[in-house]
Amino acid sequence: MSNGTQEKKEFWLVLYIRTLQKYKPWIITPGALAMLAASALMYLSVKLPPEKSFYPDMYTSTARIYIINNPGDGVSGLLSKANPVLQDMTGINIFGNNTAEMIVEILKSRKIYNYIATEYNLPEKYNIPNMPLYEIRRIFQKHFSVSRDKKTGIISISYSSIDPVLSRNIVNSAIAALESELKDSAKKIIIEEIDYLDNTVSKLAEKILLIESAMTGMEKNHGALVNIKDQAAAFLNKSESLKEQIAAKELEYKTMIQISGTTNEMTSLLKMHIANLKEAEKELERQISKKDISGIGLQYLGYKRDLMIYEKMFSAMSTQCEMAKLQGGRNYSQFRILEYGDVPEIKSGPYRGKTVIVIGFLCVSVCIILVLLYHGFILTRR
Repeated sequence: MSNGTQEKKEFWLVLYIRTLQKYKPWIITPGALAMLAASALMYLSVKLPPEKSFYPDMYTSTARIYIINNPGDGVSGLLSKANPVLQDMTGINIFGNNTAEMIVEILKSRKIYNYIATEYNLPEKYNIPNMPLYEIRRIFQKHFSVSRDKKTGIISISYSSIDPVLSRNIVNSAIAALESELKDSAKKIIIEEIDYLDNTVSKLAEKILLIESAMTGMEKNHGALVNIKDQAAAFLNKSESLKEQIAAKELEYKTMIQISGTTNEMTSLLKMHIANLKEAEKELERQISKKDISGIGLQYLGYKRDLMIYEKMFSAMSTQCEMAKLQGGRNYSQFRILEYGDVPEIKSGPYRGKTVIVIGFLCVSVCIILVLLYHGFILTRR
């Protein structure tokens, strides 16, 4: 039975080949005519002026930029060097982790298009003065492309036009518009950050004045508080020492977790050490509550402790505020230009030879199908 099936397949194959040979002129002639007509149209498209051609040569200019991932280049980075908590307190991060995605979206945004459309009067360039703006923008976006290489992080900006000089100018203008937009945004953020720091410094200064005023009042009302001061200073120094040790060990613990993970033996020992320090701090607090210090002394101790904390915070925040003001006048860029767009010397398309071949192939394919259908129809009539 398999031999019969094979013979049947061979029979139909031979029949198809003979049919194609019989109607060969019906296949070759339309295909040749189609390719000849396509060649004539392609030749005409070359001879016509580019702005009037239905299939003009296109020239693509490309510029490439790369993202700066060094957080120390920004004001937020400068602040975080001295105090990592400050950036979290402000809630502002100029150089975030999604900078590349943000830049790609900005380049695709309407703001960049409006900048370029205004500079080069694109409606007049496209000779479509009465077309709605969204249609003009759609045509522009069809020729304008932005892509990012995920391995290298390099962003490519390209524009295709019948005018190679216009392609170069639009690509470089897109980079200029992007840089202007990012600098304006960074400037606003820096101003907000400086305002926040100024406000915080003012509030800390007010708190320090209130505490000093309260302590001065206690000394006037209750006389010299030398013993209480000594006791307060002793407990305070010990408490502050424990707090500093705990803060240092916790920072070391977080760093070790990032490097070695939570299952490392050294990480576990460090965690136990931190727990012991915290227990010692609690024990110190219990001793303070049991000491024979009057309510005035405890209150004075609290004032003294708050004063030292606020003075340290005031000193740190004042320093950061001055740094922010000094650095605020600088221009920070989130990207560097790897290469500007240049005037393309070679066209990027269309490939007319391939177009003619594809048209000829499609025409021949259609003719083959029609011939086989026609021959099958004749056989069924017989």
